[in-house]
Amino acid sequence: MHNKNKAIISCLSILMAIASFNFNVSAKNNKSKKIKVTNKVKMAKNQGNSQNLSFSIIMKPKGNLDDYIYKTTNHNSSYYRKYLTPNQFSYKYGANKAHLNQFQKYLHKYKIKTNFYPGNLVLKVNGSVSNLQKAFKFKLVKANVNGAYALKPNHKLTFPKSVKNSVVDYVGIDSSTQLKSNLIMSNASTNSENNMQNNGPQKFIKRYNVSALYNNDNKGQGQSIDIISFAGIDKNAAKSYWNSMGIKYNPNRIHVYNTDGKHIDNNDTLETTMDVEQAGAIAPKANINVYLAQPSIEGMVSNLATAISSNKSGSIAISWGESESALKHDMQAGLISKKYNDILNALLKQAAAQGISVFTASGDYGAYDGLPNGYTNLSVDSPSSSPYVTATGATTLPSSTFNVKNERAWSNDYLYSYFNKNKDMFKNQYAWMKAYFAGTCGGFSILNGLPNYQNVSGVGSYSANKLWESDGKYLYQLKDAKRVSGTNSGRNVPDISANGDPSTGYSIYNAGVWQVGGGTSVVAPQIAGVNALISSKIGKRTGFWNPQIYRFANDSNSPFTPLNSTNDNSNIYYTGQNGKLYNQATGLGTVNFNSLYDKMK
Repeated sequence: MHNKNKAIISCLSILMAIASFNFNVSAKNNKSKKIKVTNKVKMAKNQGNSQNLSFSIIMKPKGNLDDYIYKTTNHNSSYYRKYLTPNQFSYKYGANKAHLNQFQKYLHKYKIKTNFYPGNLVLKVNGSVSNLQKAFKFKLVKANVNGAYALKPNHKLTFPKSVKNSVVDYVGIDSSTQLKSNLIMSNASTNSENNMQNNGPQKFIKRYNVSALYNNDNKGQGQSIDIISFAGIDKNAAKSYWNSMGIKYNPNRIHVYNTDGKHIDNNDTLETTMDVEQAGAIAPKANINVYLAQPSIEGMVSNLATAISSNKSGSIAISWGESESALKHDMQAGLISKKYNDILNALLKQAAAQGISVFTASGDYGAYDGLPNGYTNLSVDSPSSSPYVTATGATTLPSSTFNVKNERAWSNDYLYSYFNKNKDMFKNQYAWMKAYFAGTCGGFSILNGLPNYQNVSGVGSYSANKLWESDGKYLYQLKDAKRVSGTNSGRNVPDISANGDPSTGYSIYNAGVWQVGGGTSVVAPQIAGVNALISSKIGKRTGFWNPQIYRFANDSNSPFTPLNSTNDNSNIYYTGQNGKLYNQATGLGTVNFNSLYDKMK
């Protein structure tokens, strides 16, 4: 890109005369994120040879698993909605049992404890550092990551020949990537309980025609919803929220599982509590299983492996993730497994084969999901970029306060003029970034190819309203937005959307305080709740949504309303596409859930 074509404007006083000044700092900090192994092989501090270490080894599924998954979603197939139990999955698609037994015997020689999750895809190993190093023929060394020490093997682990070709990779020794939640809070002036009633679950239920799903006292009974999270929960706050909303529920409906045995931060309960409140409000009679772990790559694998192999639920909601830009950097730097994306997909395939519908928040930094990590390029969020999840984006509801006339893709671009007139409202770069770049994430995956089911008009092409320009190091705000269009490859994100703008968002009760919240992480648990209602009503799991909903989108009586306007409808880059069914800001659009039920039943 040529600098002479950039218009650098002053947006805020903290940025002085250059809009990109503070982004330069982020980019520089990011570039310094290198891994440096000490010259001599040393044990990391406080990690003696006798201390224990645990990590997970992920195995490759065998057979044509994709073929089976797609058959379960095809009503013309004899396998339609014939899902596998974890034990059946182990036998049909899990790693070879005889080879696994040999592997376990080998590890037991070194006094290493092993535990296979049902499904035979994930093996948890635990032993002393000394014995693990002998068994896998590596040395644990100190790595300098941004001035802090992390553990890292001095080279890839060595596996016995019997299982070597069956291993995808391992996670948990060298993971330093920290996951982020996709929750944004509103600066609502009043946060009384009475005011919160206006932003209760009925707002979602009425807007997206969920009401008919409650006929014959259907409230999600017989169903469970799994919440994958990485911070503590305030169970009493969730119950107080449901009481305040007049929701009748089983007081023992919440079940919490710590999947990695490590300390959970119970001082930060907002995200998890909100997820539980929203899912439980939409499906009042469904049980809620909360899976908690450290906010790391190992934690994500641990949570997913536990939830999927337990098979307690037909619905999973995930409101946490990381940008593909950050993941790609950390993979190349050796901070996390280069096969992390393959690991995620293997676990999510097992979920699909078991009929589990997985809903993931698409991210809250518009088309620039890597900004919190200092990446200025267009990027989408993982695990929402996986082809085996239903990625949920967010919208803004019509609002006379903000002169929003129609439901649109959520992004704060409609507030830019207000921000520019109130420059002193942002105390630092982070506050500025969260304001200017708040929006529903969407775009094209660089880690996953285009899945077969994304065969509707608009997929693979895009229309955009370019407000910012990046040269890879700086972000510049353009004086005048540019209309651009083109084509791209890769999995298109998101799949569907619903209201998630915190300015038009939902009430949340946590730690004795009422607030209004939003972000794509509100939408994922809400739609997981809807899935529990539909499953309860039809008497079986609905299974992997995506092959079904993209097929429905092509019907003349589609349950989706595409938000295809190219004006005032962006995620800080991508907009609607005239006459197309799909766009990278809101996916297939909003959903009439009763109409969706009619097609799924």
